[in-house]
Amino acid sequence: MDESRKARQPKKPDNNELWSWIVIALLFAFAWPVGLIVLFAKLSDSNKRKKNRAGAQQTIITAEPEDAATAAAAPTAAEKKKSDSAAQSKKRKSSITRTPKISDSNANVLRNIGLVVTVIGAIILLNALGDNLFFLEYGNWRAFLEYTFWPMGITAGGLGLLLGSHWMRRRLRRYAKYQAIAGKKPTVTISQLAAAADVSPRRVENDLEQMVQKGFWGKEAYLDLGRGVLVRTFEAAEGLEPAQKETQPAPAEAERAVICSLDADSPVEPDYFERVREFFAARTEREAGAAVIGFRHRAGESAEQESAIRAYERYLDRYAEKLTRAGSPYGFRTVGSAFAVRASTYVRCGGMRVRTAGEDFYFLQAAAKVAPMGRMDEVLVHPSPRCSERVPFGTGRSVRSILEGGTLREIPDEAFDGLRELLRWASDPVRLASVSEVPDRARAFLEREGFFEIWPKVLRNTPPREEARAAAFHRWFDGLRTLRYLHFLAGWR
Repeated sequence: MDESRKARQPKKPDNNELWSWIVIALLFAFAWPVGLIVLFAKLSDSNKRKKNRAGAQQTIITAEPEDAATAAAAPTAAEKKKSDSAAQSKKRKSSITRTPKISDSNANVLRNIGLVVTVIGAIILLNALGDNLFFLEYGNWRAFLEYTFWPMGITAGGLGLLLGSHWMRRRLRRYAKYQAIAGKKPTVTISQLAAAADVSPRRVENDLEQMVQKGFWGKEAYLDLGRGVLVRTFEAAEGLEPAQKETQPAPAEAERAVICSLDADSPVEPDYFERVREFFAARTEREAGAAVIGFRHRAGESAEQESAIRAYERYLDRYAEKLTRAGSPYGFRTVGSAFAVRASTYVRCGGMRVRTAGEDFYFLQAAAKVAPMGRMDEVLVHPSPRCSERVPFGTGRSVRSILEGGTLREIPDEAFDGLRELLRWASDPVRLASVSEVPDRARAFLEREGFFEIWPKVLRNTPPREEARAAAFHRWFDGLRTLRYLHFLAGWR
């Protein structure tokens, strides 16, 4: 079998899955409490990705320049070679991206064995119960359980096999749905599959890793966790960004459209909209996908309220400034009435989340992960300084707290020094490739956040470029995780 035929066919289903369920059934038959523990362990671990994926590969794409002398000597041959190469590439690409058929034979075998074992176990168990009920009359539970233990194990083992077959069928149905959605497309995003299949992105990511490992997508496929994309061919990897734009076409009007976020009681300056339009017209999405806008709250209704709202503004300014000095890309103020975003960026980051509070904070950090965050200080928004208890935190709650004699708890400078140390380490691509030199102060926090488990997988699916690795790190170490790290360094729980 040649390489092209090997690329067409997915690997045979891994029989280890079937045998693992059979072993669980045997444990149920001979020591069913142990089998029960192993069963729960397997089901709870089914959503966790394996730490060491066998046969993990890094693909290096190279291009060989055409021999100029040969091309000049025989242009027709070169053109024919180029044409043949293009035809072969197209044929190969089509074969690789062809959707393979997923077999549920293992699930059928498991179900049939489970049915037989369950029926046999149930018959033996009923007979054992009938023969040993007299032990209960004398209160001898130990003897009763001793004589019914083995039949209960057989029955439980059969039920375990049936549960395993059901679990396998559900997973295979998801696999088939993913492949139907992907069709012959060379790339497809995790978010697209999650939305179309109506499952969580985390579940899709786990399933895709299993499918890639088992060869369901072909030998060239890999999962780009940094971009959240399944890449099926080498050619698709070379033109990944254009391919992604093709999968999510948008009219020219949508590309130029800008969404302004305002509150009903937040007046703006007369040239606000014109300034926003000019800002985004002068920049591409690669330069600014969104922008935070300057603001100054309206005057307070009393001297006390005026003092409180200015104290809160200074508090926000200091936090953003300290983040920026520490080297964080999330050093911007997140006020819901003072930002604007391109419609295309809004779609790419998943839109505004529905939350009881802090929806502006979560949205802006999500937008910053897909496009740079700009800053507009030449125009101002004037939010209300009103007190409020509608949400558990934010402007209204902070102003009320100050008026009632409270203070705004500021993170100490030492914590920002620790953040600067961590981000300086993360800026070195050599250190990012090896987590052995993580700063001591950060190690406990990163362990708690699961960094040492996820980061090797991110590296395997991220191009070995400095900027790509840095971007992947900051997508993981986002604004919320930055805040949690600062609280950790400050000793706040």
